[in-house]
Amino acid sequence: MAVPETSGSWAYIRSAVLVFVGNVGVPSVFQHEVGHAMDAYNNAVGSSPTSTWDTAIRNDSCVPDDYSNTSI
Repeated sequence: MAVPETSGSWAYIRSAVLVFVGNVGVPSVFQHEVGHAMDAYNNAVGSSPTSTWDTAIRNDSCVPDDYSNTSI
């Protein structure tokens, strides 16, 4: 879903709906939100809050940008 906005831009996911508000038309934002959707595909919690995920991310040196490491 794309929603116009004049006071800022952001994106989020609720259930299986990706919401893009304002000017967020860059591929990395879409990929980021799809990643959240894929993470929660099998259950509402997802894999990312687990210690297995946390360990794998901390040991991975190949990340696209600094933001990738901020929400471990």
